Amino acid sequence: MTRQSLTRRRILVCWAIGVLSTSPLSAFQPSVDGRVVFPTGKMLLTRRLSRSLRDGKAIIVTRSWAIEFQPVSQGASISGEQIAVDVDAPPALARLSEIEAARSTGMFPILLAPDGTLMAAGENTSQDTIDDAIEAAQELFEEGGLSKAETARQAQYMAQLQRASASLLDELPIDLFYPSTEPYREVREVDIPDGGTGEFEVTWVASQQKDTALLANAKREVITRIGQSERRASEEWTLRPMP
Repeated sequence: MTRQSLTRRRILVCWAIGVLSTSPLSAFQPSVDGRVVFPTGKMLLTRRLSRSLRDGKAIIVTRSWAIEFQPVSQGASISGEQIAVDVDAPPALARLSEIEAARSTGMFPILLAPDGTLMAAGENTSQDTIDDAIEAAQELFEEGGLSKAETARQAQYMAQLQRASASLLDELPIDLFYPSTEPYREVREVDIPDGGTGEFEVTWVASQQKDTALLANAKREVITRIGQSERRASEEWTLRPMP
């Protein structure tokens, strides 16, 4: 997805929320016909993103937002403000840590359907799949020009698989705020240039708050493998009332 398309999508989301917000709310009746009950008051949303490195260490970025749900005629819009960010990375990546700490995710505003599923979210509007990651990996292999004689080729192949799978954590889960509690797992293979295979594994587990379908905790993990070598990236989400 290009930056241009992201910007256009963001404009469309803002327009849609504006239109919905001006519509009568009399049709909004929580818990009827599959609709969910949207919380009132500010909530604390936290995301902990971890990406493993070749040496076994990891980069861990934790962000927190103060968010608020606003019912509209066709669901709810969510506004949010980042209130905390912490980056834990090896000293050699200090500059990267500074850049990550200063970065804004740009995922708000978020628009939810009446059943709580994600309709759009600022710059995080697409739902990339493993098929997209496999296609990206094949393109990287074709363009990489790696020689079979290179002794470090497996590490290079792994790095390319990681690059291809990065988008799997860049987009918000469609049921993030009202998640299914049924665990999800998908494993797919991708051919690598030396005749072997790599592998993507994606898992998702979530729990709901007591007496409601609202998110309590969730974890999504992406594992890339070549032979016995693997790299992990994961994100953990929590949602709580603001203290």
